[in-house]
Amino acid sequence: MLSIRALLTRSLVMFCITSMLYGAFFVSTADAAPKTIRVALGTMGSSGYAKEDADAIAEQIIKASNGRIKVKVSYGDSVAPVPEHLNAVQDGVFQLLYSCDALFAGKIPAAIVTGTVVGTLRNTGDYQAINYDERWNLAGLLDGELAKWNAVNVARWGRPMDGLVSRVPLKSLSDVSGKKFKTGSDLGIGLAAFGGMGVWCAQDEIYTNLSSAILDGAAMGDAATKKGMGLQEVAKYWVSPTMRQGGSVCVIANKKFWEKLDEADRALITNICFRVGMESALKAQYQEDLVLNDLAANHGVTIEHWSDEDMSNLAAVIIADLNKKRDSDPALSKSLDILDNYMNTVGYKK
Repeated sequence: MLSIRALLTRSLVMFCITSMLYGAFFVSTADAAPKTIRVALGTMGSSGYAKEDADAIAEQIIKASNGRIKVKVSYGDSVAPVPEHLNAVQDGVFQLLYSCDALFAGKIPAAIVTGTVVGTLRNTGDYQAINYDERWNLAGLLDGELAKWNAVNVARWGRPMDGLVSRVPLKSLSDVSGKKFKTGSDLGIGLAAFGGMGVWCAQDEIYTNLSSAILDGAAMGDAATKKGMGLQEVAKYWVSPTMRQGGSVCVIANKKFWEKLDEADRALITNICFRVGMESALKAQYQEDLVLNDLAANHGVTIEHWSDEDMSNLAAVIIADLNKKRDSDPALSKSLDILDNYMNTVGYKK
Protein backbone atom coordinates (compact mmCIF):
# COMPACT_ATOMS: atom_id res chain seq x y z
CA MET A 1 0.00 0.00 0.00
CA LEU A 2 1.36 3.40 -1.05
CA SER A 3 2.18 5.89 1.63
CA ILE A 4 0.46 9.27 1.70
CA ARG A 5 3.73 10.84 0.58
CA ALA A 6 3.94 8.49 -2.41
CA LEU A 7 0.31 9.22 -3.35
CA LEU A 8 0.89 12.95 -3.16
CA THR A 9 4.03 12.61 -5.28
CA ARG A 10 2.18 10.54 -7.92
CA SER A 11 -0.72 13.02 -7.96
CA LEU A 12 1.68 15.93 -8.37
CA VAL A 13 3.42 14.19 -11.27
CA MET A 14 0.09 13.45 -12.98
CA PHE A 15 -1.03 17.05 -12.47
CA CYS A 16 2.17 18.35 -14.05
CA ILE A 17 1.90 16.00 -17.01
CA THR A 18 -1.76 16.90 -17.53
CA SER A 19 -1.02 20.61 -17.24
CA MET A 20 1.79 20.30 -19.76
CA LEU A 21 -0.44 18.47 -22.20
CA TYR A 22 -3.33 20.90 -21.86
CA GLY A 23 -0.96 23.85 -21.91
CA ALA A 24 0.56 22.62 -25.16
CA PHE A 25 -2.94 22.15 -26.60
CA PHE A 26 -4.07 25.65 -25.71
CA VAL A 27 -0.85 27.25 -26.90
CA SER A 28 -0.96 25.43 -30.23
CA THR A 29 -4.63 26.33 -30.69
CA ALA A 30 -4.13 29.97 -29.81
CA ASP A 31 -1.04 30.30 -32.01
CA ALA A 32 -2.59 28.50 -34.99
CA ALA A 33 -2.97 30.71 -38.06
CA PRO A 34 -6.60 31.60 -38.88
CA LYS A 35 -8.09 29.60 -41.70
CA THR A 36 -7.70 31.21 -45.12
CA ILE A 37 -10.89 31.52 -47.15
CA ARG A 38 -10.50 31.72 -50.92
CA VAL A 39 -13.28 33.38 -52.89
CA ALA A 40 -13.82 33.52 -56.64
CA LEU A 41 -15.87 36.66 -57.35
CA GLY A 42 -17.39 36.91 -60.81
CA THR A 43 -18.71 40.16 -62.23
CA MET A 44 -20.97 40.85 -65.20
CA GLY A 45 -18.73 43.52 -66.74
CA SER A 46 -15.14 43.92 -67.84
CA SER A 47 -15.23 47.72 -67.49
CA GLY A 48 -17.33 50.49 -65.96
CA TYR A 49 -19.11 50.26 -62.64
CA ALA A 50 -19.36 46.44 -62.68
CA LYS A 51 -15.57 46.14 -62.76
CA GLU A 52 -14.93 49.06 -60.43
CA ASP A 53 -17.43 47.87 -57.81
CA ALA A 54 -16.19 44.27 -57.92
CA ASP A 55 -12.58 45.43 -57.53
CA ALA A 56 -13.56 47.64 -54.58
CA ILE A 57 -15.50 44.81 -52.93
CA ALA A 58 -12.55 42.44 -53.28
CA GLU A 59 -10.04 44.99 -51.98
CA GLN A 60 -12.15 45.93 -48.97
CA ILE A 61 -12.94 42.33 -48.00
CA ILE A 62 -9.24 41.44 -48.13
CA LYS A 63 -8.34 44.49 -46.04
CA ALA A 64 -11.15 44.11 -43.48
CA SER A 65 -10.26 40.44 -42.91
CA ASN A 66 -6.53 41.23 -42.58
CA GLY A 67 -5.85 39.11 -45.63
CA ARG A 68 -7.61 36.04 -44.22
CA ILE A 69 -10.27 36.14 -46.96
CA LYS A 70 -8.59 36.06 -50.38
CA VAL A 71 -10.77 37.33 -53.22
CA LYS A 72 -9.95 36.91 -56.90
CA VAL A 73 -12.14 38.75 -59.42
CA SER A 74 -13.06 37.38 -62.87
CA TYR A 75 -14.49 39.86 -65.35
CA GLY A 76 -17.32 39.47 -67.85
CA ASP A 77 -17.09 36.35 -70.00
CA SER A 78 -13.55 35.40 -68.94
CA VAL A 79 -14.60 32.30 -66.95
CA ALA A 80 -18.14 31.71 -68.22
CA PRO A 81 -20.46 33.60 -70.58
CA VAL A 82 -22.41 36.23 -68.65
CA PRO A 83 -25.80 34.56 -69.40
CA GLU A 84 -24.39 31.41 -67.73
CA HIS A 85 -23.11 33.12 -64.58
CA LEU A 86 -25.97 31.79 -62.48
CA ASN A 87 -24.90 28.26 -63.41
CA ALA A 88 -21.36 29.14 -62.33
CA VAL A 89 -22.69 30.13 -58.91
CA GLN A 90 -24.82 27.00 -58.71
CA ASP A 91 -21.81 24.79 -59.46
CA GLY A 92 -19.46 26.65 -57.09
CA VAL A 93 -17.23 28.03 -59.86
CA PHE A 94 -18.05 31.45 -58.40
CA GLN A 95 -18.51 31.72 -54.66
CA LEU A 96 -19.75 35.30 -55.12
CA LEU A 97 -21.23 37.04 -58.17
CA TYR A 98 -21.76 40.75 -58.85
CA SER A 99 -24.59 40.99 -61.37
CA CYS A 100 -28.10 42.33 -61.96
CA ASP A 101 -31.43 40.57 -61.70
CA ALA A 102 -32.27 41.05 -65.39
CA LEU A 103 -29.28 38.91 -66.41
CA PHE A 104 -30.86 35.93 -64.65
CA ALA A 105 -33.98 36.13 -66.80
CA GLY A 106 -32.89 33.26 -69.05
CA LYS A 107 -32.94 30.98 -66.00
CA ILE A 108 -35.48 32.75 -63.78
CA PRO A 109 -38.27 34.37 -65.84
CA ALA A 110 -39.48 36.42 -62.86
CA ALA A 111 -36.10 38.19 -62.84
CA ILE A 112 -37.28 40.20 -65.86
CA VAL A 113 -39.80 41.84 -63.53
CA THR A 114 -37.57 42.12 -60.45
CA GLY A 115 -34.87 43.62 -62.67
CA THR A 116 -37.46 46.28 -63.64
CA VAL A 117 -39.47 46.17 -66.86
CA VAL A 118 -38.54 49.11 -69.08
CA GLY A 119 -41.21 51.81 -69.01
CA THR A 120 -42.85 50.81 -65.72
CA LEU A 121 -41.04 52.16 -62.65
CA ARG A 122 -39.84 55.75 -62.86
CA ASN A 123 -37.09 56.11 -60.29
CA THR A 124 -34.97 54.31 -57.72
CA GLY A 125 -37.55 55.14 -55.03
CA ASP A 126 -40.05 52.98 -56.91
CA TYR A 127 -37.45 50.22 -57.02
CA GLN A 128 -36.96 50.40 -53.25
CA ALA A 129 -40.68 50.33 -52.50
CA ILE A 130 -41.72 47.47 -54.77
CA ASN A 131 -38.82 45.31 -53.64
CA TYR A 132 -38.79 45.86 -49.88
CA ASP A 133 -42.15 47.24 -48.76
CA GLU A 134 -44.02 44.33 -47.16
CA ARG A 135 -47.04 45.06 -49.36
CA TRP A 136 -45.10 43.93 -52.45
CA ASN A 137 -41.75 42.35 -51.43
CA LEU A 138 -40.63 41.57 -54.95
CA ALA A 139 -37.08 40.94 -53.71
CA GLY A 140 -38.32 38.17 -51.43
CA LEU A 141 -39.92 36.44 -54.40
CA LEU A 142 -36.63 36.48 -56.31
CA ASP A 143 -34.73 35.15 -53.30
CA GLY A 144 -37.01 32.12 -53.35
CA GLU A 145 -36.21 31.56 -57.02
CA LEU A 146 -32.46 31.94 -56.45
CA ALA A 147 -32.63 29.18 -53.83
CA LYS A 148 -33.58 26.75 -56.62
CA TRP A 149 -30.18 27.51 -58.17
CA ASN A 150 -28.23 26.88 -54.96
CA ALA A 151 -27.80 30.64 -54.59
CA VAL A 152 -28.55 33.18 -51.88
CA ASN A 153 -28.84 36.95 -52.00
CA VAL A 154 -26.02 38.76 -50.20
CA ALA A 155 -26.89 42.37 -51.04
CA ARG A 156 -29.19 44.11 -53.52
CA TRP A 157 -29.69 47.78 -54.40
CA GLY A 158 -31.13 50.00 -57.13
CA ARG A 159 -29.17 52.17 -59.53
CA PRO A 160 -29.91 54.15 -62.71
CA MET A 161 -31.03 51.75 -65.41
CA ASP A 162 -29.51 51.17 -68.84
CA GLY A 163 -30.12 53.85 -71.46
CA LEU A 164 -29.90 53.41 -75.21
CA VAL A 165 -27.05 54.86 -77.26
CA SER A 166 -27.19 54.78 -81.04
CA ARG A 167 -25.24 55.50 -84.21
CA VAL A 168 -28.41 56.86 -85.82
CA PRO A 169 -31.08 59.28 -84.54
CA LEU A 170 -33.67 57.79 -82.16
CA LYS A 171 -36.18 60.59 -81.71
CA SER A 172 -38.97 58.18 -80.85
CA LEU A 173 -39.82 54.52 -80.50
CA SER A 174 -40.75 54.32 -84.18
CA ASP A 175 -37.10 54.96 -85.13
CA VAL A 176 -35.95 51.54 -83.86
CA SER A 177 -37.50 49.74 -86.85
CA GLY A 178 -34.90 47.83 -88.83
CA LYS A 179 -32.15 48.54 -86.28
CA LYS A 180 -30.08 46.08 -84.26
CA PHE A 181 -29.33 46.75 -80.58
CA LYS A 182 -27.40 45.10 -77.81
CA THR A 183 -30.08 44.85 -75.10
CA GLY A 184 -31.33 43.03 -72.06
CA SER A 185 -34.16 40.56 -72.39
CA ASP A 186 -37.10 42.86 -71.64
CA LEU A 187 -35.96 45.76 -73.83
CA GLY A 188 -35.25 43.29 -76.62
CA ILE A 189 -38.85 42.05 -76.42
CA GLY A 190 -40.15 45.60 -76.58
CA LEU A 191 -37.97 46.76 -79.47
CA ALA A 192 -38.85 43.66 -81.49
CA ALA A 193 -42.53 44.59 -81.30
CA PHE A 194 -41.69 47.86 -83.04
CA GLY A 195 -39.47 46.37 -85.72
CA GLY A 196 -36.11 46.46 -83.94
CA MET A 197 -33.90 43.55 -82.98
CA GLY A 198 -32.28 42.88 -79.63
CA VAL A 199 -29.08 40.80 -79.58
CA TRP A 200 -26.51 39.85 -76.97
CA CYS A 201 -22.82 40.67 -77.10
CA ALA A 202 -20.08 40.91 -74.49
CA GLN A 203 -19.50 44.30 -72.91
CA ASP A 204 -15.98 44.65 -74.29
CA GLU A 205 -17.30 44.07 -77.82
CA ILE A 206 -19.86 46.91 -77.79
CA TYR A 207 -17.49 49.69 -78.90
CA THR A 208 -16.08 47.65 -81.79
CA ASN A 209 -19.51 46.44 -82.90
CA LEU A 210 -20.84 50.00 -82.95
CA SER A 211 -17.83 51.41 -84.78
CA SER A 212 -18.03 48.68 -87.43
CA ALA A 213 -21.84 49.05 -87.78
CA ILE A 214 -22.49 45.46 -86.67
CA LEU A 215 -24.74 47.12 -84.08
CA ASP A 216 -26.85 50.23 -84.55
CA GLY A 217 -27.12 50.83 -80.83
CA ALA A 218 -26.77 49.41 -77.33
CA ALA A 219 -28.36 49.56 -73.89
CA MET A 220 -25.45 49.79 -71.51
CA GLY A 221 -25.25 51.11 -67.97
CA ASP A 222 -25.46 54.65 -66.67
CA ALA A 223 -24.09 57.68 -68.51
CA ALA A 224 -20.76 57.76 -66.67
CA THR A 225 -20.12 54.09 -67.45
CA LYS A 226 -20.88 54.55 -71.14
CA LYS A 227 -18.68 57.64 -71.32
CA GLY A 228 -15.87 55.71 -69.62
CA MET A 229 -16.18 53.08 -72.36
CA GLY A 230 -15.83 55.81 -74.99
CA LEU A 231 -19.22 55.09 -76.55
CA GLN A 232 -19.71 58.79 -77.29
CA GLU A 233 -17.05 58.36 -79.98
CA VAL A 234 -19.10 55.83 -81.96
CA ALA A 235 -22.70 56.57 -80.88
CA LYS A 236 -23.79 60.21 -81.09
CA TYR A 237 -27.44 59.76 -80.06
CA TRP A 238 -28.32 58.94 -76.44
CA VAL A 239 -31.84 58.33 -75.13
CA SER A 240 -32.39 59.91 -71.71
CA PRO A 241 -33.82 60.45 -69.17
CA THR A 242 -36.93 58.36 -69.89
CA MET A 243 -34.89 55.16 -70.07
CA ARG A 244 -33.57 55.86 -66.59
CA GLN A 245 -35.41 53.89 -63.91
CA GLY A 246 -34.53 51.93 -60.81
CA GLY A 247 -32.70 48.84 -62.01
CA SER A 248 -31.64 46.04 -59.68
CA VAL A 249 -27.97 45.21 -59.03
CA CYS A 250 -26.95 42.48 -56.61
CA VAL A 251 -24.28 40.26 -55.14
CA ILE A 252 -25.30 36.62 -54.74
CA ALA A 253 -23.42 33.69 -53.25
CA ASN A 254 -23.18 29.96 -53.68
CA LYS A 255 -25.42 28.60 -50.91
CA LYS A 256 -23.01 25.90 -49.68
CA PHE A 257 -20.12 28.37 -49.50
CA TRP A 258 -22.26 30.97 -47.74
CA GLU A 259 -23.57 28.59 -45.09
CA LYS A 260 -20.03 27.41 -44.25
CA LEU A 261 -18.98 30.93 -43.32
CA ASP A 262 -19.42 31.99 -39.73
CA GLU A 263 -21.81 34.79 -38.89
CA ALA A 264 -19.07 37.41 -38.55
CA ASP A 265 -17.68 36.71 -42.02
CA ARG A 266 -21.14 36.78 -43.58
CA ALA A 267 -21.77 40.15 -41.94
CA LEU A 268 -18.41 41.50 -43.10
CA ILE A 269 -19.03 40.50 -46.73
CA THR A 270 -22.65 41.67 -46.74
CA ASN A 271 -21.84 45.09 -45.30
CA ILE A 272 -19.00 45.71 -47.75
CA CYS A 273 -21.02 44.62 -50.79
CA PHE A 274 -23.97 46.80 -49.86
CA ARG A 275 -21.85 49.83 -48.97
CA VAL A 276 -19.80 49.68 -52.16
CA GLY A 277 -22.89 49.14 -54.29
CA MET A 278 -24.92 51.94 -52.74
CA GLU A 279 -22.05 54.44 -52.90
CA SER A 280 -21.55 53.60 -56.57
CA ALA A 281 -25.27 53.88 -57.33
CA LEU A 282 -25.63 57.25 -55.59
CA LYS A 283 -22.58 58.57 -57.42
CA ALA A 284 -24.00 57.40 -60.76
CA GLN A 285 -27.35 59.02 -60.04
CA TYR A 286 -25.67 62.30 -59.11
CA GLN A 287 -23.43 62.26 -62.19
CA GLU A 288 -26.10 61.31 -64.73
CA ASP A 289 -27.22 64.78 -65.79
CA LEU A 290 -23.72 66.24 -65.37
CA VAL A 291 -22.29 63.67 -67.78
CA LEU A 292 -25.12 64.06 -70.30
CA ASN A 293 -24.71 67.84 -70.27
CA ASP A 294 -20.98 67.48 -70.84
CA LEU A 295 -21.52 65.05 -73.73
CA ALA A 296 -23.96 67.42 -75.39
CA ALA A 297 -21.74 70.48 -74.90
CA ASN A 298 -18.31 69.03 -75.61
CA HIS A 299 -18.61 65.73 -77.49
CA GLY A 300 -21.23 66.32 -80.16
CA VAL A 301 -23.78 63.99 -78.58
CA THR A 302 -27.50 64.59 -79.13
CA ILE A 303 -29.67 63.74 -76.13
CA GLU A 304 -32.99 62.26 -77.26
CA HIS A 305 -36.08 62.33 -75.01
CA TRP A 306 -38.73 59.71 -75.66
CA SER A 307 -42.28 60.64 -74.75
CA ASP A 308 -44.22 59.15 -71.85
CA GLU A 309 -46.49 57.62 -74.48
CA ASP A 310 -43.56 55.84 -76.13
CA MET A 311 -42.40 54.48 -72.79
CA SER A 312 -45.90 53.32 -71.87
CA ASN A 313 -46.27 51.59 -75.24
CA LEU A 314 -42.91 49.91 -74.78
CA ALA A 315 -43.88 48.65 -71.34
CA ALA A 316 -47.28 47.45 -72.59
CA VAL A 317 -45.86 45.17 -75.28
CA ILE A 318 -43.25 43.73 -72.90
CA ILE A 319 -45.87 42.94 -70.24
CA ALA A 320 -48.24 41.51 -72.86
CA ASP A 321 -45.49 39.13 -73.98
CA LEU A 322 -44.72 38.11 -70.39
CA ASN A 323 -48.42 37.53 -69.67
CA LYS A 324 -48.43 34.81 -72.34
CA LYS A 325 -45.92 32.89 -70.21
CA ARG A 326 -47.77 33.11 -66.91
CA ASP A 327 -49.05 29.53 -66.97
CA SER A 328 -45.56 28.11 -67.42
CA ASP A 329 -44.01 29.84 -64.40
CA PRO A 330 -45.89 30.58 -61.14
CA ALA A 331 -43.17 32.97 -59.90
CA LEU A 332 -43.37 35.00 -63.10
CA SER A 333 -47.14 35.17 -62.75
CA LYS A 334 -46.88 36.35 -59.15
CA SER A 335 -44.22 38.95 -60.02
CA LEU A 336 -46.47 40.39 -62.73
CA ASP A 337 -49.34 40.58 -60.26
CA ILE A 338 -47.10 42.46 -57.82
CA LEU A 339 -46.00 44.89 -60.53
CA ASP A 340 -49.58 45.50 -61.64
CA ASN A 341 -50.69 46.12 -58.05
CA TYR A 342 -47.83 48.55 -57.47
CA MET A 343 -48.49 50.47 -60.69
CA ASN A 344 -52.15 50.85 -59.74
CA THR A 345 -51.36 51.83 -56.15
CA VAL A 346 -48.98 54.66 -57.07
CA GLY A 347 -51.13 55.88 -59.96
CA TYR A 348 -48.89 54.98 -62.90
CA LYS A 349 -51.72 53.08 -64.63
CA LYS A 350 -54.55 55.13 -66.07
